[in-house]
Formats: sequence, structure tokens, C-alpha cells
Amino acid sequence: MKYRVLRIVIIIILIFTHFAVAKNVKKIQQATNAADLTAFNEQLVKVTNATIPTVVSISAEKKVGSPRESKRVPMPFPIPKDAKAVGSGVIIDKRGYIVTNNHVVKNTKSITITLFDKRMFPCEMIGSDPATDIAVIKIQGDIPADLPIAQLADSDTLKVGEIAIAIGNPFGFGHTVTMGIISATGREGFGLADYEYFIQTDAAINPGNSGGPLLNAQGEVVGVNTAIIGGAQGLGFAIPIETAQRVANQLIKTGRVEHPYIGVRLIELTPEIQQEINHSNLGFKVAQE
Repeated sequence: MKYRVLRIVIIIILIFTHFAVAKNVKKIQQATNAADLTAFNEQLVKVTNATIPTVVSISAEKKVGSPRESKRVPMPFPIPKDAKAVGSGVIIDKRGYIVTNNHVVKNTKSITITLFDKRMFPCEMIGSDPATDIAVIKIQGDIPADLPIAQLADSDTLKVGEIAIAIGNPFGFGHTVTMGIISATGREGFGLADYEYFIQTDAAINPGNSGGPLLNAQGEVVGVNTAIIGGAQGLGFAIPIETAQRVANQLIKTGRVEHPYIGVRLIELTPEIQQEINHSNLGFKVAQE
């Protein structure tokens, strides 16, 4: 009888010990999760504060009678009706060079940028490439000695699901920060530019974000925001920074861009084309099963 009571007591002690340990483990896990969330939040604040100064708000006065952007889906952010283009840009060089979108600054007679600290500078057009929708502008006059430059990532290693942070000047609300993820890479076939290989993101971007950077969780630029799907939500597109940097380097160096191409075009073999080839002097015949 005495041993039976002892066994019962031991079992009760073990049960209480189990629940106590489980409760403590849960508390530790909750504390760990809270610490991880706090660390993640602090990282976002850190990279955002470090990168915001490298982003500029752009105000460009359009030439009278300059062509408006056609309505396409997806489409570049539309130009306001008062012939004032608003957009964004990112500083990539201590000499005052800024990358933005061609559709923001094309056909302009004056360009002004505003830094995060509210300093304003006139800019000149260095060059643009409609084929990729990339342009480079440069601060005129004395370049501020404290001008910050953005850190660029390797967009070729970008993975779907990574954190994406967009900074820009949507609707004139300068240096607005939004966050999402990389939704897809290699998007093409929109007819927006000759060379398309867009990064897709659900980070909120709006008219005025054009030319602003898309960042990774380390605060490095992975893309240049350029287009949205009209009427949709969470469907934004950015030009990979690898493309933007390559084009920008050529524009800074020569003022123009050369794109390699192969002189081959694929077409459907119709009976008419087959007949034309077979009656030509090309030296071969085309048989169609």
C-alpha cells in the first residue's frame, strides 16, 4: 500500500513537472519570437534610414506639346495634366549622377530634384534609353560634399519571396516607404519597352514612384520602379538594377546606349512565304508537311 501511494505521488509530480516545463518552453518561444520580430523591425528601420537620403524626388517641367504617355496595361506612371512630371530617382555616383526612368524626364525643359533634407538642385539630362526606359540626370553646379550614394545589389541572384522595400515620391508625398515581397522575376511581353525582364513586386508603388529604388532587406538597390497594372493592386514592376547600371554606365560615358542583337527574326511559315522562297534564287527549297 505504501509503495502504491508513493508511485501515485511520483506520477503526480511528473505530470506537474511536465506542464511546468511545457509552460516555460512556451514562454521562452514567445520571448524568442518577440525578440526576432523586434530585431527584424530594427533592421528595417536601420536600412530604411540609411537608404532614404540616396533617393530624390524629381519635378520636371514638360515641353509644351510634348507627347503624353499612351494608356497601356501595364503602363508607366501617367504624367499629370499640368505638364509637370513628378517622379523619383536614386543617386548612384558621388559626382551627382542620378538614375531614373526615361518616361519621367523625357521631353523636359527643366528638371529639379529635392533631397531628403529638402535641399533642391537643378539637374541636366545626361542621356536616356527608351529601349529600357532608363535615364541619367546630373546635379548642375557644385556637388554637395555630403551627397550619399546607394548601394547596389546583384539582381541576378534575386529570389521570389524575398523582402522588397520601395522608396519614392508617390503623388508628391516625398520619400514614402512601402514594403512587400518579390512576387516574380523575368516578367516580359508587356510592350512597355524594347527590352523587358521586369521584377514583379506587391510593395505599394504609385504614380510618382517611377525611377525610385526597389530595395532588398539589406537596403541594397535591386531594381528601379517603372510600371504598374492599371486598376490593379499589388502589381508593380521594376527594372533589374543589373540592367539599369549597365545602361547608366554607358550613358555617363558616351551619352548613348548600344544594345547587342542578332539579325534573325522568326516568322510563321505560311503557304505564301513557302511559295515565294521556292520560286526565288536562294538555292534551296522549303518543304512543308
